[in-house]
Order: sequence, then structure tokens, then C-alpha cells
Amino acid sequence: MSKPIDQEVILQAILESSSQIKELTVQVSKLSSRIDDVSNRLDGVSNRLDGVSNRIDQLEIKVDGNHKETMDRLDAVENRLNDAIHDVDVKFTILHGELFNVKADVVKLQQAE
Repeated sequence: MSKPIDQEVILQAILESSSQIKELTVQVSKLSSRIDDVSNRLDGVSNRLDGVSNRIDQLEIKVDGNHKETMDRLDAVENRLNDAIHDVDVKFTILHGELFNVKADVVKLQQAE
């Protein structure tokens, strides 16, 4: 038959197990605290990223608005330039025609002399 286990051996095993459980409990508590710290830091980073994302969204809206405004202004300038070029072209055509008339008059006067 097997030998009966001594009560001291049992108590010693219980004490060692208890001590190990306490150490494990302390380690688990420390790890839990570290996980909470990391979680808090991640929450902070997440909030900062949300802020950056919002700023990027605002910048995108601003850039889109500035782009539209710039394109509208460019279109207006282009229209004004087209109108001015057309006016100059009309004036040039008139002056060109008048120059031919003056030349014709000069030729007539020269021939009349």
C-alpha cells in the first residue's frame, strides 16, 4: 500500500501553492493595470486621429471651395479677355478698312495730279 502523506508535507504544499497564487495574482493585477494604461493611451491616440481626420475634412472642404472660387474667377477673366479681344479685333478690322480707304484716296489724288 501507499504511504500516508504527512500533514506537514500537505501544509507545505498548500503554503507554496498559496504563495504562487498570490504572486500570480500580483502579476495579473500589474498586467491588468498595464493593459488599462495601454488602452487609455490608445483612446488618446484615437481621439487625436479623429481630430486630425476632422481637420483634413475641413481642409478638403476649404480647398474645394477655393478651387471652385478660383475656377469661377478664371472663367470670368477669360470671358472679359474674350470680350476685350473681340472689341480690339472689331476696331482693328474697322481701322484696317479705313486704312485701305485712305490709301485709295491717296492713290486717286496722286493719279489726279
